[in-house]
Amino acid sequence: MSTDFKPAEFVQTMINVGEAKTNTSTRDLLLRGTMAGIILSLAVVVAITAMVQTGIGLVGALVFPVGFVILSVMG
Repeated sequence: MSTDFKPAEFVQTMINVGEAKTNTSTRDLLLRGTMAGIILSLAVVVAITAMVQTGIGLVGALVFPVGFVILSVMG
C-alpha cells in the first residue's frame, strides 16, 4: 500500500481541510486565538529570559521561533 499523495489528491485534501475550518464555531475560534496568544507570549518570555541570562541577543532570536513551531504542530 502506497502512502504517496498525488498533487491532485493533496489539493483536494487541503480544500477539504479549509472547508472544515470555515465551519468552526465562534467559541472555538476565540478559544484557539486565546491559546495561540498565550503560547506566543510564553515564547516571548522564554526568549527574553534566555537573552538576559546569557547576555547574547542571538540566543533570544533562536529561542523565540520555538513558539511558532509549537503553534504549527498544535494546528
